[in-house]
Amino acid sequence: MNTEDNVIGARIVAAFIDILIAAVLGSIGALLIGGLLESIILLVLLYVLIPVLYFIGLEAQYGQTLGKRLLGLVVVKENGTPCTFSSAVLRNVLRIIDQLPAFYLLGIIFMLLTDRSQRIGDSAGGTVVVRTE
Repeated sequence: MNTEDNVIGARIVAAFIDILIAAVLGSIGALLIGGLLESIILLVLLYVLIPVLYFIGLEAQYGQTLGKRLLGLVVVKENGTPCTFSSAVLRNVLRIIDQLPAFYLLGIIFMLLTDRSQRIGDSAGGTVVVRTE
């Protein structure tokens, strides 16, 4: 592992990639259930649940989403150990706050203001995003 220096731009690009992937997965799920009006609750759940599971599952298992992998980034605990399931859950549940008031604006502000470029979710989960070697 390297450092969390200069990862903000790469994190933003990775987030765009990951959101696109999650949207495609949600759309595939929606197509599979047919998009019937009776299934509107299921559709909403798919568009919320799939992205949450995408981020939590991949970060807990591999320390990185596909977007982070493409950009050479990995999520680790502040002490450098691998990201745990509980840390992945915390950092991603709080992603909702980081996205306020517009696309990740609050999260970007926090990354710019913290020494280790951490979003609110990173701070709560005790994680940092670093470049892979």
